[in-house]
Amino acid sequence: MRRVVVTGLGLLTPLGWGVEHSWKGIVEGRSGIGPITSFDTTGYGCTIAGEIPSVDGRGGGVAGEPGVFDHEKIMSPKDRKRVDDFIVYAIAAADEALADANWKPETEEDRERTGVMVGAGIGGLGPIAETAIILKEQGPRRVSPFFIPSALINLASGQISIRHGLKGPNHAVVTACATGAHAIGDAARMIALDDADVMVCGGAESSVVPIGIASGDAYHITAPSEDGDGGLRAMKMALKRAGMEPSDLDYVNAHGTSTMADWIELHAIERLVGDHASKLAVSSTKSMTGHLLGAAGAIESIFSVLAIRDQVAPPTINLDNPEEETAIDLIPHKGKPMKIDVAMSNSFGFGGTNASVIFRKVS
Repeated sequence: MRRVVVTGLGLLTPLGWGVEHSWKGIVEGRSGIGPITSFDTTGYGCTIAGEIPSVDGRGGGVAGEPGVFDHEKIMSPKDRKRVDDFIVYAIAAADEALADANWKPETEEDRERTGVMVGAGIGGLGPIAETAIILKEQGPRRVSPFFIPSALINLASGQISIRHGLKGPNHAVVTACATGAHAIGDAARMIALDDADVMVCGGAESSVVPIGIASGDAYHITAPSEDGDGGLRAMKMALKRAGMEPSDLDYVNAHGTSTMADWIELHAIERLVGDHASKLAVSSTKSMTGHLLGAAGAIESIFSVLAIRDQVAPPTINLDNPEEETAIDLIPHKGKPMKIDVAMSNSFGFGGTNASVIFRKVS
């Protein structure tokens, strides 16, 4: 199989627009979490979230400041009304990644050999909820003809393909919190198996909407295995596919959702690496971005790649009083300069879907 390398990166996170802007905030240990500004949260049990700082004031954004997202630089107000924000965010990140890779396929062959694999865990939750209200209160004739294409998860990949004239494989992944990581893994396999030469891959989400904040989940479908078996097997399989040993790992970007599952994951990592634990760094960048659901695995994979590039482990902020002791360095508060040749990113999704992605320096 062919070797697969990362050639370009694109990011849009609650820390800002652009890879370098978001990464700077991560290394500095800056939080992207704040009061929800996109709707009135009166009566809601949760009133904070990680919103994209935008020129319209959402997420505390101020026009003209570095890293503040401007929708109109991606598409016109007219076109924006026809798609959910998760699609706009996906396009923004894809534009940056393609520019970073300096990849502008001009021949028909290059376009046919360039594909897109971008997923979402939920997709157009906002348009679905809004259209349900319109249907009930105003009747079917008032439902927008753009409702379905505005909400479908695969339209993120579709819109990116249309925008850049890409005619290769066009797919979408939907595996809850593991979506972005699975998209990267599936895209890598397409290249390795010679189904494509270039893949734009990742995840996007826009779930800070009333129904997304108001809803909850039943315990059993969202609870991880108490022994961490699924995550452990995913990590072992990733190492096997990479031809590596646990002792090769320098840094792990944990799924780390600030729940009881964190210790389940940490114990699984300890079981994986054994005596290598004292030489391993593990952190959760969700402590700064929040849980980005379908986008999480992609964004955290990018942070893992940047950790290798800059030889610095991202921190876990707000880690003041760990409940248990571990030999693993959990990188509290601020990023830590260190030797990182191999990094792994974990993404464990609702329903028992798990993904671990390993990156290493090109040699």
